[in-house]
Amino acid sequence: MTTPAGWHPDPEGPPGQQRYWDGDRWTEHSQPAAPQPFTQAPQAVAAPQPSKGGASTLKVVLIVLGVLAVLGVGGCAACAAIVGTSVNEADKAIDEEQNKNSITNKQARAVSLGTTRAEVEQMFGPPATDQESSNEGLGDDSCIYYNIRDAGVLDQWQFCFGGSGQAGKLRSKNRL
Repeated sequence: MTTPAGWHPDPEGPPGQQRYWDGDRWTEHSQPAAPQPFTQAPQAVAAPQPSKGGASTLKVVLIVLGVLAVLGVGGCAACAAIVGTSVNEADKAIDEEQNKNSITNKQARAVSLGTTRAEVEQMFGPPATDQESSNEGLGDDSCIYYNIRDAGVLDQWQFCFGGSGQAGKLRSKNRL
C-alpha cells in the first residue's frame, strides 16, 4: 500500500513542519503544519470548591487574640517589676536620708542632763533639725532633733537646752 501524494508531517524536519510527498519520494517543499481541526470533546471543568475562608479567618482571629493576651500579661508583669524596682529604690533613698543624721536609742539614753549643746553635736554631728524658741519669763530654749537609726521617718530624739547658743545645758530629752 502506497502513501498518497500530499502534505504530510516531515519525518526529517522539526516538529510542526510538513513536507510534500509526491507519491514516490519526499520533495524539497516544506511548510508549517496546518492547525489540526478540534476533534475531541472539551474536558469537564471541575466545579469550584467552597471557600474555607471562614475557618482560616477564625484561626487568624484566635491567634491575634492569643498574642495580645500574652503581650498584655507580659506587659503587666514588666510594669509591676519596674514599679516595684522604683519603689524599692525610693525606700532605700529615704532610709539613707533618714540615717544620715541618726543616732541609736542607746546613744541618746547615754547623754546626761546638763551636757552642753556643743558637746552633743560633737558626739553625734549636726542634728537633722533644730528649733529656737523664746519663752517669756522662762528663758531661751533651743531644741535639736536626731533621727533614730533604722526607725520610721518621723521617729526622732529631741534634746532641749536651756540658756543661749551652744553653751546651753541639756534640760530634757524625749523620744518622739
